[in-house]
Formats: sequence, C-alpha cells, structure tokens
Amino acid sequence: MKYQDGQRAHRWDRVEPWAGGRGIVVAVCDDPAEAGDWAYLATGVMVETNQVGLVHVPPDDDELRLVARGSEPDEAEWKRMEADKRAYADAGGGMYQSGDGPSVRVGYVNRNGQRCCGHRRRPGNDHLHFAYRMDCTHCGEVYGANESDVHLRRCPSCQGGAKGVAF
Repeated sequence: MKYQDGQRAHRWDRVEPWAGGRGIVVAVCDDPAEAGDWAYLATGVMVETNQVGLVHVPPDDDELRLVARGSEPDEAEWKRMEADKRAYADAGGGMYQSGDGPSVRVGYVNRNGQRCCGHRRRPGNDHLHFAYRMDCTHCGEVYGANESDVHLRRCPSCQGGAKGVAF
C-alpha cells in the first residue's frame, strides 16, 4: 500500500484518514510482516482513528495522507485516542454543540490539557453563559465548566481545579 505521494505505508504511521481526522496505522494488509489478523483483506491498511475507531482504508482511497512516521504508541497516546473517540461520540448527533468562540468549539484543548466537548444549551452558573462538558486528557475526568472558563480550566481531579458545574 502506498500513499498518494508514493511513500509506502508502514505500521505505526500517523495519518490523516480524512479531513480533520487523525489516526495510527495498525496493520498494512498487503505486507505479511505487518498484516497481522488483517492479512485476509489483502490490500489497504487498518487505521485506528480518533473519531470512529478501527477502519479499513482501501488502496484507492484518495483522502488518506501520511502525517509522520512513528513508533508504537505509548499508553498515553492510546489514552488520548480513546478520549478523543469518547468526546466525538458524545458530541455526535447534535447532542453537544460548539459555542461561538474558538475556545468553546468541540475538540478545543486548552493549555492545561482540558478538552471542550460542547454544550447542550443548559445554563451554567455564570450570567448568560452555557455549561460545557469538559474531558481531562490526562486522567479522563469528565466535568462541567462555564463557557467563560473553558480556556483556563484545570481538572478538578488531577490538577486541583475548581469543582465542575452541572452540564
């Protein structure tokens, strides 16, 4: 399997399977040394994505793009992928929605590693602001934050941040 730029795909490549998606190649189906359990597919690659999990990408896919070569992900990288999938699933179907500013968009991660997962139009306890669901990318804690606090929040569980609000 080769990417559009002609480079051969390898296990542990970091890729963009579609616009805005991130993934890690976990198997190269046409390479016996890297196919593993997916050798029966014969072509393409298996990619663990940050949005929908494991997907088979056929060799004629014109969106798959190599971002970087890599080694086997460590535990922290796998945890980040799992947290991304949870946030994506929770935000799906219009359940959670982005706010108007960049720091209240679904998927925004502040400098303290706190991910904004959107709001459901529920008021927070700050005047005229919604309560946003937040996920800690370090420990997985889920809590609520006022719209005005998303950009500077710290996790109440592992970073000594303020107690969350109902979201």
